[in-house]
Amino acid sequence: MNEVIAMNISNLLKSSRKKQQDLADALNMPKQTISKMLNGARMISAPELSKIANYFSVSMDSLVQEKTQIAYSPIKLFMGEVKSAGGKAAIETAEKLMDLYSFHHKFQTKEYIDKCNQVWSDE
Repeated sequence: MNEVIAMNISNLLKSSRKKQQDLADALNMPKQTISKMLNGARMISAPELSKIANYFSVSMDSLVQEKTQIAYSPIKLFMGEVKSAGGKAAIETAEKLMDLYSFHHKFQTKEYIDKCNQVWSDE
């Protein structure tokens, strides 16, 4: 649920061309707190959610509703913390592996699994 809320807030920031600092100033919070809220390191309380809804002139419901399928990668959360090129490459590789796993997991049918589990013979 927190991912949905964070994504909705991020989308509102982008669409209104505001920065995290603008939201932090409006809520009288450090920018680091807003950043932690949006990257999932900190939960957003109901009173904070109400203030955020008021800031954007939207309902609290609109902040908690999943509007679209989230194209969201938990791996990318760590990208900002990684400083080396090798570390970033490793995170990108991990993301590709997760995508492949998700794809195969989603599209495997019982029939496919049964065929893969059959004992092969020379006949």
